[in-house]
Amino acid sequence: MQIRRQLSAEKEKGGTMRRKFVLRCLSCLLAGMLLLDTSLQAFAENTSVPGGAQQSQEIMEDEQSQPDVPKEGEGTKDSEEEAIHSNGEKSSELPVQSEDQKEDTDPVGPENDTDVPVTQQPSEPSPDPVEDAMIPPSDKPADTQTTPQEPSDVLDASGSEPSKTPEEPEQEEPEDETPKEDEKPADDEKNTEAEDFFVLAGVPYGLAGEEILKEKSEELLDEYQDVLEVLRGALEEKSVEADLSTWSVSPEVLQKLLSYLINDTDLDCSMLLPKVVYYYIEETGEKGNIQNVHKVHFSYLSEEDKLVLKQEKRTLDTGVKFSFVPDQAAEGYRLYRWDLDAEEWELAAEISEDAAGTCTDPIGDDAEYEYLLIAYRTEGGSEVICNFSEKTKSAYALGTPENLKVEGTDAAMTLTWDPVADATGYEVEACEETQEEFELLKTVKEHMFVHEGLEGGKTYHYRVRAVRQTAQSSVEYSPYSDSVTETTIVTAVAAPEKSAAEEPITIPAVELSVTPVAYNQIQLNLKETAAGVSYEIYKKAPGASYQLVQTIPAGQGQSWLDESVKPGVEYTYQVRGVKKVQQKTYEGSYSREVTGMTKLGTVSGLAIATLDMQSLNISWDQVPGADGYELYRSSVSGSGYTLLATLPAQTRSYQDKGLTLGATYYYQVRAHVTVDGKKVYGDYAPEARGTVKLSEVQNISVSQIKATALQISWSGASDAQSYEVYYSTSPDSGFKRLKTVKKTFVNFTKAKCGVTYYFKVRTVNKVGKTKVYSDDSAVISGRTVLTGSPVVTVKKVTYNSIALKWTKVKDAKKYEIWYSTTPDGNYQLLKTQGGTSFTHKKLITGQTYYYKVYPIRDSFKGDVSNVVSAKSTLGDLKGLKVARSGSSQMKLSWKKVQGASNYVILRSTKADGNYAEIARTNKLNYTDTGLAANTTYYYKVYATSGVVDSKPAGPVSQSTPALAPAPTTPTKPPSDSSSSVSKEPLYYGVDVSSYQGKIDWEDVADDGIDFAMIRILTGKGTHDLSLDSRFEYNYRNARAAGVKVGVYRYSYATTRGGARREARRIIEVLDGRKLEYPIVLDMEDSSVLANTTREDRTEIILGFKDIVESAGYKFALYANKNWIDNYIDPAALKGVDIWFARWRSLSRGPGYTGPGNLAMWQYTDEGSVDGIPGRVDLDVSYKRY
Repeated sequence: MQIRRQLSAEKEKGGTMRRKFVLRCLSCLLAGMLLLDTSLQAFAENTSVPGGAQQSQEIMEDEQSQPDVPKEGEGTKDSEEEAIHSNGEKSSELPVQSEDQKEDTDPVGPENDTDVPVTQQPSEPSPDPVEDAMIPPSDKPADTQTTPQEPSDVLDASGSEPSKTPEEPEQEEPEDETPKEDEKPADDEKNTEAEDFFVLAGVPYGLAGEEILKEKSEELLDEYQDVLEVLRGALEEKSVEADLSTWSVSPEVLQKLLSYLINDTDLDCSMLLPKVVYYYIEETGEKGNIQNVHKVHFSYLSEEDKLVLKQEKRTLDTGVKFSFVPDQAAEGYRLYRWDLDAEEWELAAEISEDAAGTCTDPIGDDAEYEYLLIAYRTEGGSEVICNFSEKTKSAYALGTPENLKVEGTDAAMTLTWDPVADATGYEVEACEETQEEFELLKTVKEHMFVHEGLEGGKTYHYRVRAVRQTAQSSVEYSPYSDSVTETTIVTAVAAPEKSAAEEPITIPAVELSVTPVAYNQIQLNLKETAAGVSYEIYKKAPGASYQLVQTIPAGQGQSWLDESVKPGVEYTYQVRGVKKVQQKTYEGSYSREVTGMTKLGTVSGLAIATLDMQSLNISWDQVPGADGYELYRSSVSGSGYTLLATLPAQTRSYQDKGLTLGATYYYQVRAHVTVDGKKVYGDYAPEARGTVKLSEVQNISVSQIKATALQISWSGASDAQSYEVYYSTSPDSGFKRLKTVKKTFVNFTKAKCGVTYYFKVRTVNKVGKTKVYSDDSAVISGRTVLTGSPVVTVKKVTYNSIALKWTKVKDAKKYEIWYSTTPDGNYQLLKTQGGTSFTHKKLITGQTYYYKVYPIRDSFKGDVSNVVSAKSTLGDLKGLKVARSGSSQMKLSWKKVQGASNYVILRSTKADGNYAEIARTNKLNYTDTGLAANTTYYYKVYATSGVVDSKPAGPVSQSTPALAPAPTTPTKPPSDSSSSVSKEPLYYGVDVSSYQGKIDWEDVADDGIDFAMIRILTGKGTHDLSLDSRFEYNYRNARAAGVKVGVYRYSYATTRGGARREARRIIEVLDGRKLEYPIVLDMEDSSVLANTTREDRTEIILGFKDIVESAGYKFALYANKNWIDNYIDPAALKGVDIWFARWRSLSRGPGYTGPGNLAMWQYTDEGSVDGIPGRVDLDVSYKRY
């Protein structure tokens, strides 16, 4: 049907276009007959299909204004080129070398920084608007099609068809609204996405149901049958979302369809919440803005969260009392009663948020009802049900008498019990011990009875039930009370006494007073006149006679509470004493008559609050017993009051609307109750006044954004133009204005962590030129805190230090490090610092230490970290080596262990044999002499501090040679040329620069590094000589850790003078500071090679060397094999220490046979050393500097 209506709409639109086309043709007739003929021909051609005239007009306009549209396939090359360009620069590819190639490849020196270009990702091409415009509307993707208009016969918001004004001309609408390539849609033509909600009538359980579908309901249901099925499926499966993007459904139609499903079908929606959220696209059409719903979100109440309504008590006087567990999100509650006659829910009671989980329906009959409790809150200015109970049945039943008590004498039993509400009397039954069934003794009106004429020593069982005489003259009975058993007293026979005639008993009159204590209660107080006297209380109402209403047994008290009075009625009371002696009853005189009358309580809690700029809300506390209230208003204090409203008992608030902003109004309230057809009033509440102001800000809250910022948010007020936000560090004073904003939140960015701040907000509006304000909101507080705690780990342990590190806590500025020597002992503060690592030094070797860390910001201390522990101990002994130093001796060497005082050498002739101690030494080497020939020896070495020992290193082994036969011919000793190297490395080192970043030199030293060559200068020229950014740090900390130091300069000098300038700058920086290793000239840059001759290079070396040595420092030259063999005059290297660069396995040795003295060898650029991030160059030294 929707398709048929769309075709009908298009046909109607085509007819409109044809009429307008005829008008154009008639206007053209005035210009000439030729144009008329042409127009008529065009009309004949274009009226064959709907919209044909419009298409012809558009074709003519396109021929004049449209730019050329590329044919299919054109523009591909440009698009591809553009995509290629968007990728950015191509990265150059570097050749990959094998390990063998790499070993003998000349290195590029200590500096090997390479910048790798970053490749950009190509951006996604934008769609072609011209090509998009050529796609027919039915072939476009769903997200580009224009949303179809709502069918013409869909009901409007009032439930009737929208009518058209005959005089109003129809607007011609183009079929294709796609903008041209060089045009942009206007801002008001863009579709906007938004969300909203409505509240369904009839949810839950048909609450506040109404007739939803009026006229043409069948047409509406038929039109949206598919939509109904989607909605029905979602509700049956309790889905939270339904997708309606396929159809054009307005929010009004959606609400009608849902209301139909819920109220007129057998669909189970017992757990559905009435708030329905929908997402829509707002489009601008012929009739203005149109909202088309795309998605619907439903909310359901879970069984465990549902309100539970429990009946506690029901009487005819007080009604039905319920209890329930309050919903924390609710702002109020309503109790509904099902009216059987009207077959609808009737409001029984309004319950405030602070009602403590109880509610009462003051209905005073005994009919059976069903009740429903709903909880509500305000969202976006609308009231929304947020929770509800199951339907709860309430049936009236007369209460059972409780606390039945029996007291016996020798001839009587006195029974008392608690009164039962609504009872008109009580049936008392008894059963002797020898009997099997109870017998009715008497029906009494009061809740006491004296069973007289009994024999002493007999046992009786008693029970009681309440009786109610109904208005229909029928009788209702309660269940029986629990039975109670008592035995009469056996009295010994006494000597005859004087007769009563001889000694008469006189009971004086009782002093009686009454006090009204509630609207339905009068307290009677009497003064006891004699011992053993019971008291009979008599009462009469106006126009009635005295009735015995209560008997107080002897010794049972001197007061009685009459709970069967009506407010506004004056009751008269008398009391007399009664005493029984043996079988005779003595009655005293009646007290004087005392009157008492109760009245309704005075209304309390009268409060006036602003609703908005034209309304006040008046509220008050409930008055017990009232069945209604009268509210009065005046514009002056103390007089001029007029009745504003008469309200039922369950209503305790009233919204007074249409008031004048800034005006003050005065209010009084009094309660009333109808007694015997006449209204009885309580006193007026004390006068309360209210000034009409702007709405007060509600639902203010504070949340943390970060450690220095809080966000204050609130619910918007409909009459606010802006809001003023104030803050203070005290809840009662010192508030300062933070900001004036139009939004419903503001950020407070001045917060100090851990400090509590207080905030309040008021609304602002402008009436004419005058600003008006609301009352301040409730004051709310908030503070920022650090979230999370550090995770501490032990980074490193030495003989006298423990290094810690921990994870960073967001927004923390500092950390407190605490330690103890026992896990649960007294922790002491070590340090407060900003970093996330700390080394605890000067420790006792062998002692275990425990640590924890707190994050700190401002005055706030965050959550403590985990506790970690470590024991200070010696590190592992490293670098253990053994070598033959003769035919009968072995030389052992190892690296220093920090904290060790001695080293213990162990020896064995088997790898897994028993090792015996052969020596102790405080040096880093030992020579084992007097060994047997042709024997393999195994060695282990460990360090000791005298308190703790390190783990043994080894075993390492070496064999002594076999004894050689005596030579028959003298041999020539080998030459001792300095260029022939066969020495073992003496020391191990690294060369570093700022490229390595921050280095932990203690870790470096502990890893066995003896020396470091540090870059001192940077700059690509002899006049641009800057200090390496990490030089001072590296020099200072390396020496502090016991690592020996030398420096190097990667030189760009191409003349002797340039080399001397570089050397002088180095001397200037050192300023006399000590170097154990030489100042090295690193000569390998390609620019030097390209701009110098061999003779120039000799001059550069000698010029640099002269300046260094004249300043008292040692000199060395860094070069690789290629430079030494091909580019440097060997004569220039005579007597010069060489730092030789050749990257290959350490076991192969440097293989150097060139000029000069081989002092150091750089054997790799991919080394790894503790304390140095990433890779680093490794070196060995053959010279003891």
